[in-house]
Amino acid sequence: KVTTDGARRGAVAICLDWANGRCTRGALCRARHALPDRADENRLIHSADGVTQDIFGRPRAAPSEGAPVALFDPLACCTLHVLSGVPPGDQHARRRYLDEGFGEWGEVVKTWFVADPGAAFVKFKWRCSAQLVLEALHGRPLRPEDSEPLRLAWCTIDPSIVQAREAREMAYSAMREARERGRATQEL
Repeated sequence: KVTTDGARRGAVAICLDWANGRCTRGALCRARHALPDRADENRLIHSADGVTQDIFGRPRAAPSEGAPVALFDPLACCTLHVLSGVPPGDQHARRRYLDEGFGEWGEVVKTWFVADPGAAFVKFKWRCSAQLVLEALHGRPLRPEDSEPLRLAWCTIDPSIVQAREAREMAYSAMREARERGRATQEL
């Protein structure tokens, strides 16, 4: 953690360039170089002026300003969808990889896996941690020794619904295969 000029002056925003690994101002930066904390989370939840800003100080357009209103609000989400970049392996190794790697950025509450190889869901305790991870790690590998970069997005659906849907499809597929094997046996 670098104490910046902005942090000493009470800046609340985290430096976006620092999150992306390209801040050249160092200690002279007007924003903070720090992981989000409880104050950042509270600021996201309770905005004094009614206009919510993200942890980087970027204002979110209010619906009254003519901006399209999305059905999904990323500021109300703590879960990221890892579209690719999770190395293959057994479920325990992959879960440990996610918990340790993403745990450096904030407290990880839960991880899920789906049938897509290299994909997963990661739920953080605070949405400000998820917001920082999305900015800092999208398009980069989680660890320096990893070859594939992460592709991250906000999770717009409940991962448990995805898992239930995949399980149902696998069960239907197994039933169809069993039925076909039964028919083939009868024909013999």
